[in-house]
Amino acid sequence: MSLLDRLQYTVFENPRLLPSATEGVEFTAMFEVVWRPRRRRESNLQDALRADVIEAASATSITRSAYDVRAAENFINTRLAAWGRTATGRYRHISPKVSLSLSDDAAETLAQRRADEERVRRLTFLKTKLYSDPALVVVERLERNPERSSENLIAEYIRAAQLIESSQRWWAPLLEGTAALDQRYRTQDLAFALMSALTATVNELANQRPPD
Repeated sequence: MSLLDRLQYTVFENPRLLPSATEGVEFTAMFEVVWRPRRRRESNLQDALRADVIEAASATSITRSAYDVRAAENFINTRLAAWGRTATGRYRHISPKVSLSLSDDAAETLAQRRADEERVRRLTFLKTKLYSDPALVVVERLERNPERSSENLIAEYIRAAQLIESSQRWWAPLLEGTAALDQRYRTQDLAFALMSALTATVNELANQRPPD
């Protein structure tokens, strides 16, 4: 039996980097391939094999998230198996398999992003659920720092929460409306005139004597 009639087993000596769907993070890939070439001479057939397999794997890996390496590996191997059944150009048979991992730098990048995303989720929760109620702010802070439960500190927590609530309810919509007008009419003069008028109105109301 000639070399062309036998199945060959090739392991890529060096790891390759494959793109992922996670920005700035690549998979580290090791390949092993069982294959049989067609009955014709071709120079650098091993190099062509590596290029073909890496190209096929990259076309799939770029669609997979780096946050779940095992799921990405299983998906890519499924697609490589399907590709191998149709890759009839150079090969009578080809069956690639990939093993994925992450480099230390890639793993550190993902860990930092997870921490950042968790922090954003927590801050969003606090903004929407907690800081809308001054009483909840006090409870949350006292739970975190029970040894600092002085009356002055509680009063500071309440004032801070009320300020946040007031800003979100009244001033944020006003500023957003002013910015929208500025974008619509493309003139800073209008926005300045509007803000000046509003400021004058607020100051006038603040200086008025309250009704009896």
